[in-house]
This record gives sequence, C-alpha cells and structure tokens, in this order.
Amino acid sequence: VSANNSAGEGPRSPSAIATPNWPASMPVINITSPTTEFQNMDIVDVEWEMNDSGSGISYCEIRLDGQVWINLSLAQTYTFNNLGQGAHVVEVRAWNHAGYSNNASKTFVVDSVAPVVVSTYPSGMAAPVTSNVTIEFSENMASATATIDGQNMVVTIVGDEVRCTIPFNVILG
Repeated sequence: VSANNSAGEGPRSPSAIATPNWPASMPVINITSPTTEFQNMDIVDVEWEMNDSGSGISYCEIRLDGQVWINLSLAQTYTFNNLGQGAHVVEVRAWNHAGYSNNASKTFVVDSVAPVVVSTYPSGMAAPVTSNVTIEFSENMASATATIDGQNMVVTIVGDEVRCTIPFNVILG
C-alpha cells in the first residue's frame, strides 16, 4: 500500500506490506442432527454447529456419500431429499479465514420401507397347541410389542424373529 495526499501533491509514500496474522487454529464442527442412526423417511435434515476462536469461520461445505462438496456459505442446516434405502455418510467441512479446515461426519440409515411378516409359528387351524410363538419378519427388528387379547406379552428379539411365550393361564378369545 502506498498513498499521496488528496490534492495529488508530492511524491507517493513508501510502500508498506501487511499480512494478517491470525492464530493457527482449526475450526470446530459438530453435526447435531440427525440424532438417530435410523431414519424412516427419504428426506433427512442435517444440522451442525461450527466455530473458530482464531480467525473465524469463512464458509462451510457439505456432501453425501463422498460426492462433490456443496458450498453453503455460513448456513448450518441442509436437507437431502429422495435418499435411497440403506446406509449414508454425511460430511460437513468448515473453513476459517486463515485457510484451515476441519471435517465432521455422521452415518445414518434410511429405512422407509415397513417390515413384512414372512412366517409365523404355529400357524393354521391344525397347529400344535404350544405356548411358544415365533414371527419372522423381512428384516432385523429393533423393537417389538406383542399383545394378546389386551394383555402385553414379554417378547424376545433375535435378528428378524420376534418370539414370545404365552402363559397357559391366558384365555384366548
């Protein structure tokens, strides 16, 4: 930078060079949403917090499953639409004014298709009289509830099977 007075009189001042000297710090970034691993919709809202105590945040970027980074300026939310079934990895990268960046990532699973019953045991009118009931679903189950004639049963989940034992004192209507 060099200068002269507003009337343009006299020689220009000697040049001076100035370079900002920010502390070398990395941005801090934390993805706060989605909060659960499994998403039952194909639309997922991603939210994050970011800060930098040195030079400040310049901008941030987001990407899904290793695709191209999307520049979001200083936004702290983004919505992905029409996601396919299965596991996805979202990454958010924050850049500070000193040119340093830091990433955060989160894995989630889109599972928007309801499970279906594949088989039951016992089944049919000729089924043996037993107190053990097993229901097999089309996918592994995280939770299940069994109610028979208004009475809650204790269930055990083993992969894609839900099992319960009916006490013989339960009267089936």
